[in-house]
Amino acid sequence: SAVIGKYLNSTATAFFALWVWVGFGTIFGMVSQKWTFVRSVYFSVAAMSTAGLQAPNTLGDGDMDDSVAWFVSIFCVFGIPIFGVAVGSGANLVLGYILEAKPIKQVPLTKDDFDNVKDLIASDHVLDFGEFVILELIRQGNVDMETVEGLRDAFEKIDVNGDGTLDRAEVHRYHKATTLRYRYAAYLAKSRGLSRTFALESALELDIEYLVLKAKKLGWLVPVPAAEDKPFEVLIDALDSPDKPDKPDKPASPASRVTPQDNAREMLSSWFRGGGARRAFATHSGADDAAVAQFRLKYAVTALRERVVTEFQTLEVYATSDVGNLLVIDGDAQLSEADEAHYHEMLAHVAVAAAASRAPDAELDALVVGGGDLGCARELLRHDRVSSVTVVDIDAQVGAICDRWFATLGPKAVRGDGRLEVVVGDGCRWLEAAGARRFDVIIVDATDQDDGEATTASHPLYTRRFNELGRDALTNDGVFVRNFTSLAPYPLDHARRNAAAVCDAFDKVRPFCWFQPCFRSGHYSALLCARRWGDVVEDTRWAAPPGACAYYSPEVAKAAFVLPPGVRARLGALEPRIEGALPLRASIVAPGDVRPELLRAASAAG
Repeated sequence: SAVIGKYLNSTATAFFALWVWVGFGTIFGMVSQKWTFVRSVYFSVAAMSTAGLQAPNTLGDGDMDDSVAWFVSIFCVFGIPIFGVAVGSGANLVLGYILEAKPIKQVPLTKDDFDNVKDLIASDHVLDFGEFVILELIRQGNVDMETVEGLRDAFEKIDVNGDGTLDRAEVHRYHKATTLRYRYAAYLAKSRGLSRTFALESALELDIEYLVLKAKKLGWLVPVPAAEDKPFEVLIDALDSPDKPDKPDKPASPASRVTPQDNAREMLSSWFRGGGARRAFATHSGADDAAVAQFRLKYAVTALRERVVTEFQTLEVYATSDVGNLLVIDGDAQLSEADEAHYHEMLAHVAVAAAASRAPDAELDALVVGGGDLGCARELLRHDRVSSVTVVDIDAQVGAICDRWFATLGPKAVRGDGRLEVVVGDGCRWLEAAGARRFDVIIVDATDQDDGEATTASHPLYTRRFNELGRDALTNDGVFVRNFTSLAPYPLDHARRNAAAVCDAFDKVRPFCWFQPCFRSGHYSALLCARRWGDVVEDTRWAAPPGACAYYSPEVAKAAFVLPPGVRARLGALEPRIEGALPLRASIVAPGDVRPELLRAASAAG
């Protein structure tokens, strides 16, 4: 019946099918059984309605022969659903006619009626649009006073400011809470044999936060699409039995700096409406979760675009409602559509400006180690003086996944530039094999590396050996720029080995920083190194590249090297050889300061 009803989706089609099938049965009776026309029609209709196999007996023949039995067996299988659909369509036509023909009942409002609703309006003489609608609905008999009073109570409940106006977000929240309550009432009615009305009256006001905590314990708050099919009934069962033992915890997954979090009023209400989990939160807390738990940045994730596990790392692209597509590598946020230009512009244009100022008339050859997303390459190729850009990345899938999901990187235009060469390989080994080849600009754009992590793909790029290879691959006037860390006021121990490895290879190392919203502290930094050193700020002509930039400008570049005294002091405690770092002074350390790098430096200094 469901299949036939799907195709007989109009009244005309249903009646046409009915008469075709009646005609088919009539022809069988007249040709095969030699019945009269009237008798054949009666047989056909009887077989299609409730008679079925009893149709031949209704004709008074007694026992039917085999041909009639076989025909009726097949005929009624299709005929009965067709008959039912046609009768239902006819009933709908009649009902529709009756409803259309019935005029709206006009109920004049008496003074007593008006007095009954005067508490719903502001004045007996002046009505706004909403009040007029209420009165008209009551007058036309389309709504009763109890419903209107319920709406008034709901309005007053939502109107937290008491000024007679509603905030859109509060209304949205109210609708979702109401949806939850009705869904719970429907569940009670279904599972406990209650009427829906009684169930609604006895339904609890659901504590959304409690539901979230239970869902989190059950392991449901994970990136979509894995959590889409969790049934409402299981969560309600947990609600009814809060002391019921939870399922055993799953084995701990590898430490991740982007972890799924709960978004109660979005995710759970979506589940309970039957729409699946369509929204989640990912939280980026940076390198040392134990030390920086108070520093968290949440992304509103709407979908997991793609997840690729390569030989070297795990790549994930999330769709978010605030920063667009977000690339995550091994649990660490790398770039987003909203602010990738900040990162790539600062790395590339600062390096080019510094190198160009030291070799004013020379063309520049650039090398990017890492940077498989080609963001740095895109910015380098904007400069006419850059004659070649070589990108060496160990994982070809980084470029492939960025080509698919990050149109802002302009992958087609970048790959179509004849000055670009992309090499898939280990950057450290590639430099070892480069021999006498020299570069004016070398940029290291690698995933962040914590001290002690020797198994990640980027580990070789944080060694003293690699930095020495980079130094030796520079021309005399060349510059070396590498991504460093966030300089926010929390421990920098995770960057200590990186800073030491760079300072072991270069005599002068100068940090600069910029605003990077998608990273945990909201900003990031890099280290500028050179073989021939002057005053990097004063000696560099901070020129802008052709075309508009989203973040970089000559003024921003110059200001990026100005760091607060407290940050400079902490850099001095981390690695005193960094240019601009201040020696540890008691005046900078506040009473009760327990930052471990300052305490260790103070102890070492006696």
